[in-house]
Amino acid sequence: HCAMPETLLFRHEAMLYRDPESFVAGAAPFIRDAVAAGEPIMVAVGAEKIDLLRSHLGEDADAVVFADMAEI
Repeated sequence: HCAMPETLLFRHEAMLYRDPESFVAGAAPFIRDAVAAGEPIMVAVGAEKIDLLRSHLGEDADAVVFADMAEI
């Protein structure tokens, strides 16, 4: 049994949603919880969703690494 170093551990979450509002309603609380706990968080979504989340999260967005899915 070989344990991975803690720095290499991550958790991937997926979420189903109907529209931009339900996307933000589902994603924002998860992101805010990670930010409040001081956990690193990366969100990989399209540019439009990045803009939605940034505007909804306000200052909390500064603690999030956003990656545009079109670029990665």
